Amino acid sequence: MDFAEYEDNGRNAYVALAEVVASILTELIRADGRYRLQQIMCRAKSPESLLKKLRDRSLESSTAIGDEIKDLAGHIASARSLTPSARATLSTVPKLGLPFSLSAR
Repeated sequence: MDFAEYEDNGRNAYVALAEVVASILTELIRADGRYRLQQIMCRAKSPESLLKKLRDRSLESSTAIGDEIKDLAGHIASARSLTPSARATLSTVPKLGLPFSLSAR
């Protein structure tokens, strides 16, 4: 996918993906019982931000921006740990290779 394709409909696909992953994270955290979900934020990179990043890396003409830029969608989940052992479990989730990060408090 090149920048024009991202701008035309690629970003919408990343928005949809981000929303699905946020929904899954919400259900997983709520079902666990050791956490109180505080907030989940998700987003797809704005075309303006992507274009700046592509220019900074001299990749404006790339036809594989999904391979070049790894943060086209992202998530932040905030959950309060209800048990001491819960913190260790939350810290292992990013190792699954999904484009999100979690923080427990």
